[in-house]
Amino acid sequence: MFRSQTSGRAKNDKLPEAVQFAREVAEYINSRYKPVSVQVYCEVVEDFSNIYWYSDYKDLATIENFRARLRLDQGYWAMVFKGIEYFVERSFRETLMSTT
Repeated sequence: MFRSQTSGRAKNDKLPEAVQFAREVAEYINSRYKPVSVQVYCEVVEDFSNIYWYSDYKDLATIENFRARLRLDQGYWAMVFKGIEYFVERSFRETLMSTT
């Protein structure tokens, strides 16, 4: 089992827009890329501007297949380029974890 975590820091004056954008990205992926399921989380203590997308995968092949399809999805990229303005530049981080 693998878990992917992508995080980004919202600009202070754009937090509501960044949260809405994060939800829209998750809904877009969830409606088009079954069995992938993305959930959105926000920090509630310390740094409220951090937004996280989490998704679980059964194996590396599922991750590779999903990412290959996503790279070619023009609708997804149009959404990303529109929403990137809500986040601090270079604040995105991606982590891939596995169960032990």
